[in-house]
Amino acid sequence: MIMKNKFYISTFLISFLICMSCADEFVDTESENNVQGVDNQIVDASTAEDALVGMYNDLQDADLYSGTMNYYLGMWADEQVHSGSFPAFSQIFGNDPDSENINNNNMWDAFYNTIFAANNLIKVVNTDLQAITEDDVARITGQAYGIRALMYFNLVRIYGPVPLDLEANQISGDLDAASSLPRFSEQDVYDQINSDLLQCISLLDGILDRSVDRFSRDAARTLQAQVALQLDDLVTAQTALESLLNAGYGLATNVSDLYGGANSGLVLSPIETIFGIPYSATDGSTIAFFFSDQPDGGRDEVRFSGSLSAAFEPGDERAGSLVNPSSGISRISKYTQAGTGDDDVYVFRYADVLLMLAEVYAKQDDARASGLINQVRDRAGLPDVLLDSGNVNTLIPRERFVEFFAESGDRYHTLKRFDLLDVVVQNKGNAVFIAERNNLFPIPQNELDNNTALSGSDQNAGY
Repeated sequence: MIMKNKFYISTFLISFLICMSCADEFVDTESENNVQGVDNQIVDASTAEDALVGMYNDLQDADLYSGTMNYYLGMWADEQVHSGSFPAFSQIFGNDPDSENINNNNMWDAFYNTIFAANNLIKVVNTDLQAITEDDVARITGQAYGIRALMYFNLVRIYGPVPLDLEANQISGDLDAASSLPRFSEQDVYDQINSDLLQCISLLDGILDRSVDRFSRDAARTLQAQVALQLDDLVTAQTALESLLNAGYGLATNVSDLYGGANSGLVLSPIETIFGIPYSATDGSTIAFFFSDQPDGGRDEVRFSGSLSAAFEPGDERAGSLVNPSSGISRISKYTQAGTGDDDVYVFRYADVLLMLAEVYAKQDDARASGLINQVRDRAGLPDVLLDSGNVNTLIPRERFVEFFAESGDRYHTLKRFDLLDVVVQNKGNAVFIAERNNLFPIPQNELDNNTALSGSDQNAGY
Protein backbone atom coordinates (compact mmCIF):
# COMPACT_ATOMS: atom_id res chain seq x y z
CA MET A 1 0.00 0.00 0.00
CA ILE A 2 1.74 3.23 -1.21
CA MET A 3 1.10 6.81 -0.11
CA LYS A 4 -1.08 8.46 -2.70
CA ASN A 5 -0.41 12.21 -2.76
CA LYS A 6 2.28 14.80 -2.26
CA PHE A 7 0.62 16.35 0.77
CA TYR A 8 0.67 13.09 2.69
CA ILE A 9 4.28 12.46 1.69
CA SER A 10 5.33 15.92 2.86
CA THR A 11 3.52 15.55 6.17
CA PHE A 12 5.05 12.13 6.68
CA LEU A 13 8.59 13.33 5.97
CA ILE A 14 8.29 16.35 8.25
CA SER A 15 7.02 14.18 11.10
CA PHE A 16 9.75 11.65 10.49
CA LEU A 17 12.49 14.28 10.54
CA ILE A 18 11.16 15.63 13.82
CA CYS A 19 11.09 12.09 15.24
CA MET A 20 14.60 11.29 14.11
CA SER A 21 16.01 14.58 15.42
CA CYS A 22 14.50 13.76 18.82
CA ALA A 23 15.88 10.25 18.75
CA ASP A 24 19.35 11.43 17.77
CA GLU A 25 19.54 13.44 20.98
CA PHE A 26 19.45 10.25 23.02
CA VAL A 27 20.92 7.24 21.25
CA ASP A 28 24.25 6.70 19.58
CA THR A 29 23.47 4.01 17.05
CA GLU A 30 26.84 4.06 15.30
CA SER A 31 28.30 0.60 15.55
CA GLU A 32 31.91 -0.08 16.36
CA ASN A 33 31.57 -2.72 13.63
CA ASN A 34 30.78 -0.05 11.05
CA VAL A 35 34.18 -0.26 9.41
CA GLN A 36 34.87 -1.08 5.77
CA GLY A 37 36.45 -4.51 5.45
CA VAL A 38 35.76 -7.29 7.90
CA ASP A 39 39.30 -8.61 7.68
CA ASN A 40 40.70 -5.26 8.82
CA GLN A 41 38.12 -4.98 11.54
CA ILE A 42 38.99 -7.88 13.86
CA VAL A 43 42.67 -8.82 13.89
CA ASP A 44 43.49 -9.64 17.52
CA ALA A 45 42.00 -10.08 20.99
CA SER A 46 41.63 -6.34 21.55
CA THR A 47 39.79 -5.63 18.31
CA ALA A 48 37.63 -8.73 18.86
CA GLU A 49 36.58 -7.29 22.21
CA ASP A 50 35.86 -3.94 20.54
CA ALA A 51 33.70 -5.70 17.96
CA LEU A 52 31.81 -7.48 20.74
CA VAL A 53 31.05 -4.11 22.31
CA GLY A 54 29.97 -2.93 18.87
CA MET A 55 27.47 -5.76 18.59
CA TYR A 56 25.89 -4.79 21.91
CA ASN A 57 25.91 -1.16 20.78
CA ASP A 58 23.85 -2.23 17.74
CA LEU A 59 21.44 -3.91 20.14
CA GLN A 60 20.85 -0.52 21.79
CA ASP A 61 19.37 0.87 18.57
CA ALA A 62 16.36 3.13 19.09
CA ASP A 63 14.30 0.92 16.77
CA LEU A 64 14.78 -2.23 18.86
CA TYR A 65 14.07 -2.84 22.56
CA SER A 66 14.21 0.79 23.70
CA GLY A 67 11.97 2.17 21.02
CA THR A 68 10.15 1.12 17.88
CA MET A 69 9.86 -2.59 18.62
CA ASN A 70 8.34 -1.83 22.03
CA TYR A 71 5.63 0.56 20.95
CA TYR A 72 4.99 -0.85 17.47
CA LEU A 73 4.19 -4.29 18.88
CA GLY A 74 2.31 -2.70 21.78
CA MET A 75 0.12 -0.62 19.47
CA TRP A 76 -0.52 -3.52 17.09
CA ALA A 77 -1.96 -5.45 20.03
CA ASP A 78 -4.20 -3.97 22.75
CA GLU A 79 -1.47 -2.71 25.07
CA GLN A 80 -0.72 0.79 23.79
CA VAL A 81 -2.54 3.52 21.86
CA HIS A 82 -1.21 6.22 19.60
CA SER A 83 -1.76 9.62 21.20
CA GLY A 84 0.67 11.72 19.15
CA SER A 85 1.04 12.96 15.60
CA PHE A 86 3.38 10.63 13.71
CA PRO A 87 1.57 9.13 10.68
CA ALA A 88 3.78 6.04 10.71
CA PHE A 89 2.65 5.29 14.27
CA SER A 90 -1.00 5.82 13.32
CA GLN A 91 -0.67 3.15 10.64
CA ILE A 92 0.53 0.61 13.17
CA PHE A 93 -2.11 1.53 15.75
CA GLY A 94 -4.72 1.02 13.04
CA ASN A 95 -3.12 -2.32 12.06
CA ASP A 96 -2.78 -1.11 8.48
CA PRO A 97 0.85 -0.13 7.74
CA ASP A 98 2.13 0.24 4.21
CA SER A 99 5.39 -1.29 3.04
CA GLU A 100 7.13 2.11 3.21
CA ASN A 101 6.40 2.68 6.92
CA ILE A 102 9.66 4.32 7.96
CA ASN A 103 9.94 2.95 11.49
CA ASN A 104 9.08 -0.56 10.32
CA ASN A 105 11.89 -0.25 7.79
CA ASN A 106 14.28 1.01 10.47
CA MET A 107 13.35 -1.81 12.83
CA TRP A 108 14.08 -4.38 10.12
CA ASP A 109 17.45 -2.75 9.40
CA ALA A 110 18.32 -2.64 13.09
CA PHE A 111 17.70 -6.37 13.46
CA TYR A 112 19.97 -7.14 10.51
CA ASN A 113 22.67 -4.67 11.52
CA THR A 114 22.97 -6.58 14.79
CA ILE A 115 22.98 -9.89 12.90
CA PHE A 116 25.78 -8.61 10.63
CA ALA A 117 27.83 -7.72 13.71
CA ALA A 118 27.26 -11.20 15.17
CA ASN A 119 28.17 -12.83 11.85
CA ASN A 120 31.47 -10.94 11.77
CA LEU A 121 32.36 -12.15 15.25
CA ILE A 122 31.40 -15.76 14.58
CA LYS A 123 33.40 -15.99 11.37
CA VAL A 124 36.47 -13.90 12.08
CA VAL A 125 37.07 -14.70 15.75
CA ASN A 126 36.94 -18.40 14.90
CA THR A 127 39.94 -17.93 12.59
CA ASP A 128 43.54 -17.58 13.75
CA LEU A 129 43.84 -14.25 15.54
CA GLN A 130 46.87 -12.84 17.25
CA ALA A 131 47.15 -13.28 21.01
CA ILE A 132 43.68 -14.59 21.76
CA THR A 133 42.94 -17.56 23.98
CA GLU A 134 40.54 -20.40 23.27
CA ASP A 135 38.47 -19.28 26.24
CA ASP A 136 38.13 -15.80 24.78
CA VAL A 137 37.15 -17.23 21.41
CA ALA A 138 34.43 -19.31 23.09
CA ARG A 139 33.24 -16.42 25.25
CA ILE A 140 32.99 -13.94 22.37
CA THR A 141 31.53 -16.21 19.70
CA GLY A 142 29.14 -17.80 22.21
CA GLN A 143 27.59 -14.40 22.87
CA ALA A 144 27.41 -13.70 19.13
CA TYR A 145 25.51 -16.94 18.49
CA GLY A 146 23.07 -16.05 21.27
CA ILE A 147 22.41 -12.51 20.01
CA ARG A 148 21.99 -13.75 16.44
CA ALA A 149 19.41 -16.26 17.65
CA LEU A 150 17.58 -13.51 19.56
CA MET A 151 17.43 -11.26 16.48
CA TYR A 152 16.11 -14.01 14.23
CA PHE A 153 13.53 -15.02 16.84
CA ASN A 154 12.15 -11.50 16.77
CA LEU A 155 12.26 -11.32 12.98
CA VAL A 156 10.45 -14.59 12.34
CA ARG A 157 7.66 -13.75 14.79
CA ILE A 158 7.14 -10.25 13.38
CA TYR A 159 7.65 -10.89 9.65
CA GLY A 160 7.35 -14.66 9.12
CA PRO A 161 9.84 -16.09 6.58
CA VAL A 162 12.91 -13.84 6.32
CA PRO A 163 16.31 -13.85 4.58
CA LEU A 164 18.69 -16.00 6.59
CA ASP A 165 22.10 -14.36 6.42
CA LEU A 166 24.87 -16.25 8.21
CA GLU A 167 27.94 -14.88 6.45
CA ALA A 168 30.35 -12.11 7.45
CA ASN A 169 30.00 -10.36 4.12
CA GLN A 170 27.91 -7.35 5.07
CA ILE A 171 28.74 -3.89 6.32
CA SER A 172 26.63 -2.57 9.19
CA GLY A 173 24.43 0.16 7.77
CA ASP A 174 23.39 -1.63 4.57
CA LEU A 175 19.81 -0.86 3.62
CA ASP A 176 18.94 -4.40 2.67
CA ALA A 177 19.29 -7.57 4.70
CA ALA A 178 21.11 -9.63 2.11
CA SER A 179 21.57 -8.58 -1.49
CA SER A 180 20.89 -12.01 -2.96
CA LEU A 181 19.17 -14.09 -0.30
CA PRO A 182 15.52 -15.20 -0.56
CA ARG A 183 13.09 -15.54 2.31
CA PHE A 184 13.66 -18.80 4.13
CA SER A 185 10.74 -20.72 5.60
CA GLU A 186 9.80 -20.20 9.21
CA GLN A 187 10.90 -23.77 9.93
CA ASP A 188 14.35 -23.07 8.44
CA VAL A 189 14.67 -19.94 10.57
CA TYR A 190 13.63 -21.77 13.73
CA ASP A 191 16.07 -24.58 12.94
CA GLN A 192 18.86 -22.01 12.71
CA ILE A 193 17.78 -20.31 15.93
CA ASN A 194 17.90 -23.60 17.81
CA SER A 195 21.26 -24.47 16.26
CA ASP A 196 22.69 -21.11 17.33
CA LEU A 197 21.37 -21.56 20.84
CA LEU A 198 22.94 -24.99 21.18
CA GLN A 199 26.24 -23.49 20.01
CA CYS A 200 25.87 -20.65 22.49
CA ILE A 201 25.14 -22.98 25.41
CA SER A 202 28.05 -25.25 24.51
CA LEU A 203 30.56 -22.42 24.08
CA LEU A 204 29.52 -20.61 27.25
CA ASP A 205 29.33 -23.74 29.39
CA GLY A 206 31.54 -23.22 32.41
CA ILE A 207 31.82 -19.46 31.83
CA LEU A 208 30.08 -18.14 34.93
CA ASP A 209 29.57 -14.58 33.76
CA ARG A 210 26.59 -13.11 35.61
CA SER A 211 26.89 -9.68 33.99
CA VAL A 212 23.28 -8.76 33.33
CA ASP A 213 24.22 -6.84 30.19
CA ARG A 214 25.90 -9.81 28.50
CA PHE A 215 24.18 -12.73 26.80
CA SER A 216 25.00 -15.69 29.03
CA ARG A 217 24.32 -19.41 28.98
CA ASP A 218 21.30 -18.74 31.20
CA ALA A 219 20.02 -16.16 28.70
CA ALA A 220 20.38 -18.80 25.99
CA ARG A 221 18.36 -21.29 28.03
CA THR A 222 15.65 -18.68 28.63
CA LEU A 223 15.47 -17.97 24.91
CA GLN A 224 15.53 -21.70 24.19
CA ALA A 225 12.42 -22.05 26.35
CA GLN A 226 10.68 -19.17 24.58
CA VAL A 227 11.38 -20.74 21.21
CA ALA A 228 10.22 -24.16 22.42
CA LEU A 229 6.93 -22.72 23.69
CA GLN A 230 6.45 -20.97 20.36
CA LEU A 231 6.84 -24.37 18.69
CA ASP A 232 4.71 -26.15 21.31
CA ASP A 233 7.67 -28.25 22.46
CA LEU A 234 6.90 -28.60 26.16
CA VAL A 235 9.69 -31.10 26.83
CA THR A 236 12.48 -28.81 25.65
CA ALA A 237 10.92 -25.81 27.37
CA GLN A 238 10.61 -27.67 30.67
CA THR A 239 14.22 -28.89 30.61
CA ALA A 240 15.58 -25.42 29.85
CA LEU A 241 13.43 -23.68 32.47
CA GLU A 242 14.03 -26.17 35.28
CA SER A 243 17.78 -25.65 34.83
CA LEU A 244 17.24 -22.02 35.83
CA LEU A 245 15.26 -22.59 39.02
CA ASN A 246 18.34 -23.02 41.19
CA ALA A 247 20.74 -20.87 39.18
CA GLY A 248 20.85 -18.03 41.70
CA TYR A 249 18.04 -15.84 40.36
CA GLY A 250 15.01 -14.61 42.25
CA LEU A 251 12.25 -12.05 42.18
CA ALA A 252 13.03 -8.52 43.28
CA THR A 253 11.41 -7.93 46.66
CA ASN A 254 9.09 -5.18 45.46
CA VAL A 255 7.65 -4.35 42.06
CA SER A 256 8.90 -0.79 42.52
CA ASP A 257 12.48 -2.09 42.74
CA LEU A 258 12.31 -3.08 39.07
CA TYR A 259 11.61 0.28 37.44
CA GLY A 260 12.49 3.94 37.41
CA GLY A 261 11.51 6.41 40.11
CA ALA A 262 11.06 10.15 40.41
CA ASN A 263 14.78 10.79 40.73
CA SER A 264 16.41 7.93 38.84
CA GLY A 265 15.78 5.74 35.82
CA LEU A 266 15.31 2.01 35.53
CA VAL A 267 18.37 0.09 36.71
CA LEU A 268 18.51 -3.62 35.85
CA SER A 269 17.70 -5.68 38.93
CA PRO A 270 20.82 -7.64 39.98
CA ILE A 271 18.74 -10.55 41.25
CA GLU A 272 15.94 -10.76 38.67
CA THR A 273 17.68 -9.85 35.42
CA ILE A 274 18.84 -12.69 33.20
CA PHE A 275 19.64 -10.37 30.32
CA GLY A 276 19.06 -6.66 29.82
CA ILE A 277 20.31 -3.65 27.88
CA PRO A 278 21.89 -0.78 29.83
CA TYR A 279 21.64 2.89 28.90
CA SER A 280 23.12 6.05 30.33
CA ALA A 281 22.64 9.79 30.09
CA THR A 282 25.31 9.89 27.36
CA ASP A 283 24.03 6.84 25.51
CA GLY A 284 20.33 6.91 26.28
CA SER A 285 17.16 5.35 24.99
CA THR A 286 14.12 7.09 23.53
CA ILE A 287 11.50 5.02 25.30
CA ALA A 288 10.63 7.33 28.20
CA PHE A 289 10.56 10.30 25.84
CA PHE A 290 7.81 8.73 23.74
CA PHE A 291 5.84 7.38 26.71
CA SER A 292 6.01 10.48 28.94
CA ASP A 293 3.78 13.54 28.86
CA GLN A 294 5.18 17.03 28.23
CA PRO A 295 5.32 18.07 31.92
CA ASP A 296 7.66 15.10 32.43
CA GLY A 297 9.83 16.08 29.47
CA GLY A 298 8.30 13.71 26.93
CA ARG A 299 6.38 14.01 23.69
CA ASP A 300 3.25 12.01 24.69
CA GLU A 301 3.32 9.96 21.48
CA VAL A 302 2.17 6.65 22.99
CA ARG A 303 -0.06 5.90 25.99
CA PHE A 304 -1.35 2.77 27.67
CA SER A 305 -4.67 1.37 26.50
CA GLY A 306 -7.93 0.96 28.34
CA SER A 307 -7.49 -2.80 27.94
CA LEU A 308 -4.26 -2.67 29.90
CA SER A 309 -5.61 -0.55 32.74
CA ALA A 310 -8.68 -2.81 32.97
CA ALA A 311 -6.53 -5.95 33.18
CA PHE A 312 -5.26 -5.14 36.69
CA GLU A 313 -7.05 -6.74 39.61
CA PRO A 314 -7.82 -4.56 42.65
CA GLY A 315 -4.72 -4.17 44.78
CA ASP A 316 -2.24 -5.11 42.04
CA GLU A 317 0.90 -3.14 42.85
CA ARG A 318 2.04 -3.32 39.24
CA ALA A 319 -0.66 -0.78 38.34
CA GLY A 320 1.59 1.82 39.95
CA SER A 321 3.67 1.75 36.76
CA LEU A 322 0.78 3.49 34.99
CA VAL A 323 1.39 6.74 36.88
CA ASN A 324 4.46 8.91 36.45
CA PRO A 325 6.13 9.20 39.87
CA SER A 326 7.14 12.84 39.31
CA SER A 327 3.98 14.48 37.98
CA GLY A 328 1.31 11.94 38.86
CA ILE A 329 0.14 11.92 35.23
CA SER A 330 -1.29 8.61 33.99
CA ARG A 331 1.28 7.24 31.52
CA ILE A 332 3.42 4.14 31.10
CA SER A 333 6.07 4.88 33.72
CA LYS A 334 8.37 1.90 33.94
CA TYR A 335 10.79 4.28 32.23
CA THR A 336 11.00 7.76 33.73
CA GLN A 337 14.02 9.57 32.30
CA ALA A 338 12.48 11.31 29.29
CA GLY A 339 15.15 13.99 29.23
CA THR A 340 18.28 11.83 29.34
CA GLY A 341 17.12 8.35 28.28
CA ASP A 342 18.91 6.90 31.31
CA ASP A 343 16.60 3.87 31.63
CA ASP A 344 17.84 0.31 31.22
CA VAL A 345 15.65 -2.21 29.38
CA TYR A 346 14.82 -5.78 30.38
CA VAL A 347 15.01 -8.54 27.79
CA PHE A 348 14.70 -11.57 30.11
CA ARG A 349 13.59 -11.49 33.75
CA TYR A 350 13.28 -14.36 36.21
CA ALA A 351 9.54 -13.66 36.42
CA ASP A 352 9.35 -14.85 32.81
CA VAL A 353 11.03 -18.12 33.76
CA LEU A 354 8.44 -18.68 36.49
CA LEU A 355 5.47 -17.87 34.26
CA MET A 356 6.74 -19.96 31.35
CA LEU A 357 7.35 -22.96 33.58
CA ALA A 358 3.94 -22.45 35.21
CA GLU A 359 2.45 -22.61 31.71
CA VAL A 360 4.37 -25.78 30.87
CA TYR A 361 3.27 -27.49 34.08
CA ALA A 362 -0.33 -26.32 33.74
CA LYS A 363 -0.66 -27.72 30.24
CA GLN A 364 0.32 -31.09 31.74
CA ASP A 365 -1.90 -30.65 34.82
CA ASP A 366 1.16 -30.64 37.03
CA ALA A 367 0.21 -29.24 40.44
CA ARG A 368 3.46 -27.28 40.63
CA ALA A 369 2.03 -24.75 38.14
CA SER A 370 0.04 -22.84 40.74
CA GLY A 371 3.00 -22.30 43.05
CA LEU A 372 5.02 -20.70 40.26
CA ILE A 373 2.41 -18.24 39.03
CA ASN A 374 1.59 -17.37 42.63
CA GLN A 375 5.19 -16.36 43.33
CA VAL A 376 4.73 -13.60 40.76
CA ARG A 377 1.27 -12.70 42.03
CA ASP A 378 2.39 -12.65 45.67
CA ARG A 379 5.07 -10.11 44.80
CA ALA A 380 2.34 -7.95 43.23
CA GLY A 381 0.18 -8.16 46.39
CA LEU A 382 -2.46 -10.46 44.88
CA PRO A 383 -4.16 -13.61 46.23
CA ASP A 384 -3.24 -17.06 44.99
CA VAL A 385 -4.93 -18.75 42.05
CA LEU A 386 -5.26 -22.37 40.97
CA LEU A 387 -3.67 -22.85 37.54
CA ASP A 388 -4.32 -25.93 35.41
CA SER A 389 -5.03 -27.00 31.84
CA GLY A 390 -8.58 -25.69 32.07
CA ASN A 391 -7.65 -22.04 32.63
CA VAL A 392 -4.03 -21.77 31.45
CA ASN A 393 -5.07 -20.12 28.18
CA THR A 394 -6.81 -17.38 30.16
CA LEU A 395 -4.69 -16.86 33.27
CA ILE A 396 -1.24 -16.92 31.67
CA PRO A 397 -1.95 -14.30 28.97
CA ARG A 398 -3.58 -12.05 31.59
CA GLU A 399 -0.72 -12.45 34.05
CA ARG A 400 1.86 -11.79 31.36
CA PHE A 401 -0.09 -8.71 30.25
CA VAL A 402 0.16 -6.97 33.63
CA GLU A 403 3.65 -8.25 34.42
CA PHE A 404 5.46 -7.49 31.15
CA PHE A 405 3.61 -4.58 29.58
CA ALA A 406 5.93 -2.25 27.66
CA GLU A 407 8.70 -4.86 27.81
CA SER A 408 10.02 -6.43 24.59
CA GLY A 409 6.64 -6.57 22.85
CA ASP A 410 5.59 -9.44 25.08
CA ARG A 411 1.84 -8.81 24.74
CA TYR A 412 1.91 -9.09 20.94
CA HIS A 413 3.96 -12.28 21.04
CA THR A 414 1.87 -13.86 23.80
CA LEU A 415 -1.44 -13.17 22.05
CA LYS A 416 -0.12 -14.65 18.80
CA ARG A 417 1.21 -17.72 20.56
CA PHE A 418 -2.15 -18.35 22.25
CA ASP A 419 -4.08 -17.66 19.01
CA LEU A 420 -5.81 -14.68 20.63
CA LEU A 421 -4.47 -11.77 18.58
CA ASP A 422 -7.07 -11.94 15.80
CA VAL A 423 -9.89 -11.43 18.26
CA VAL A 424 -8.05 -8.66 20.08
CA VAL A 425 -7.37 -6.73 16.87
CA GLN A 426 -10.99 -7.07 15.75
CA ASN A 427 -12.18 -5.74 19.11
CA LYS A 428 -9.92 -2.67 19.11
CA GLY A 429 -12.49 -0.63 17.21
CA ASN A 430 -9.98 1.51 15.33
CA ALA A 431 -8.20 -1.33 13.55
CA VAL A 432 -8.22 -2.67 10.02
CA PHE A 433 -8.46 -6.45 10.29
CA ILE A 434 -7.26 -8.47 7.30
CA ALA A 435 -7.11 -12.11 8.33
CA GLU A 436 -4.69 -13.23 5.60
CA ARG A 437 -1.99 -10.99 7.05
CA ASN A 438 -1.73 -13.44 9.95
CA ASN A 439 -0.74 -10.46 12.13
CA LEU A 440 2.60 -10.14 10.38
CA PHE A 441 4.20 -6.81 9.58
CA PRO A 442 4.94 -5.96 5.94
CA ILE A 443 8.36 -6.71 4.49
CA PRO A 444 9.90 -3.22 4.11
CA GLN A 445 9.84 -1.81 0.60
CA ASN A 446 13.58 -1.08 0.83
CA GLU A 447 14.20 -4.79 1.23
CA LEU A 448 12.03 -5.70 -1.74
CA ASP A 449 13.71 -3.02 -3.86
CA ASN A 450 17.32 -3.72 -2.89
CA ASN A 451 17.39 -7.48 -2.46
CA THR A 452 17.82 -9.01 -5.91
CA ALA A 453 16.44 -12.34 -4.70
CA LEU A 454 13.08 -10.78 -3.82
CA SER A 455 10.23 -9.23 -5.76
CA GLY A 456 6.83 -7.80 -5.01
CA SER A 457 5.41 -11.32 -4.85
CA ASP A 458 7.51 -11.93 -1.73
CA GLN A 459 5.47 -9.41 0.24
CA ASN A 460 3.44 -10.83 3.12
CA ALA A 461 -0.18 -11.62 2.23
CA GLY A 462 -2.65 -8.78 2.55
CA TYR A 463 -0.21 -5.94 1.84
